[in-house]
Amino acid sequence: MVVIMAGFDATFHVSEGDLPVVRACFAAIRRRARKLRVRVSTTVLAGTAYIALNGQTYALDILLERLRRDLPTIAEATVSGRTASARRKTANGLIEILNR
Repeated sequence: MVVIMAGFDATFHVSEGDLPVVRACFAAIRRRARKLRVRVSTTVLAGTAYIALNGQTYALDILLERLRRDLPTIAEATVSGRTASARRKTANGLIEILNR
């Protein structure tokens, strides 16, 4: 049996108002990745966020599809100064970054 491993990372700018949403999304990504045995490394600093995902290609595909469904809902429920629709757009933007 051949197991193909893959990995990718992304660094992106985060506005101050979106930091709580990005932190909540990163926590959700880590929880979901653990179940699929995907390694996740995240860092959120003032104005910049970094995420790295490493695992089997099949598991990464499943994880990204789950995130596409789940992150907007998680972002809407996160306490932040942004409106619910702005938080959902932030989560969708994060998913778009991860899918590139």
